[in-house]
Order: sequence, then C-alpha cells, then structure tokens
Amino acid sequence: MVRRRRISDLLREGLQSDDRPAAPPTNPEPAPVVEATTDLNPNPTELERLQGQLHQERQRSEQLQGQLQSQQQEIQALTQALQDAEKTQANLAQSQTAVQKLQAQIQHLEGNLAQQQHLIGQLESQVETLQALADTPSTVTTLVSKALIKRYIGPAQQFAVLSNDDIGWFD
Repeated sequence: MVRRRRISDLLREGLQSDDRPAAPPTNPEPAPVVEATTDLNPNPTELERLQGQLHQERQRSEQLQGQLQSQQQEIQALTQALQDAEKTQANLAQSQTAVQKLQAQIQHLEGNLAQQQHLIGQLESQVETLQALADTPSTVTTLVSKALIKRYIGPAQQFAVLSNDDIGWFD
C-alpha cells in the first residue's frame, strides 16, 4: 500500500533537496566542502505540483470524511436494527411461553370435555331408559285410570241466561 505523503512533508523534502546534498558518502574519507545555496524561493513548477497534491489530498480527505459519515450512519442503522431484532427475539420468547401455557390449558380443557361427553352419554342412556319405562303403563297409572272410569260423570249442562223479569225483581 502506498502511503500518501503530507504536503508539509513534500515541501520539507523539496527544500532539503535544494539546500543539501543527497546522502553523505559512507566512506571515511573527508567529504569535499560544498557551498550550500540558500534559495528560499521554491521552484514554480515544484510549487504548482505541491499545490496540486495538496488539492488532491484535500479532495481525498473530504471523500474520506463523507465515507466516515456514511459508515457512521450505517452503524447507527445497524445498531437500531440489532436492537429491534433483540426486542423481537424477546417478544418471540414471551410468545412461545404463552403458546406453551395455552397448549397446556387446551389439553386440560380437552380432558374436561372428554369427561363431560362421557357424562352426557351416560345421561342420554338414562333418559332413554326412563322414556322406555314411561312408554309402558305402570300398575299405578292403570289403577288410577280404572278408578276414574267407574265414576259417573254427567253430561255438560247448558247455562241459561235469565233476565230481570225471569228472576222477578221488584222495583
């Protein structure tokens, strides 16, 4: 990966390269004395090149700032999504326990329903036997009916409407 240099580093190197010789010799011989010129005016082409690099670095910096902001927004969105997922997971766990409780209640109620259906079946059989007994005349009902038949019941009489004259009211 190529490391980008800062403009200040580039300027410093440019000034150093103009002011100083390249690298000191490594041999132990005494170096010849070279007069250094102190030119404070940088080369215009070098200055334009450095300004161009500065401009590129600023653009790169702005681009990186934009990427940083977008990544921070993504982090916030992902954090929110994670929190929502955790809440959903907690709700799911609660729902599962509620479902288990409801299943237990359903099993209990199914047991009660089976018992009640059994009791209803027993009651229906008892009702059928009682109806069968009610269809056959018993000795008490036959005696009562015979006793009622022996008694004389006369014909129904008609009621006559009597007027005041028939009654003989005296005024």
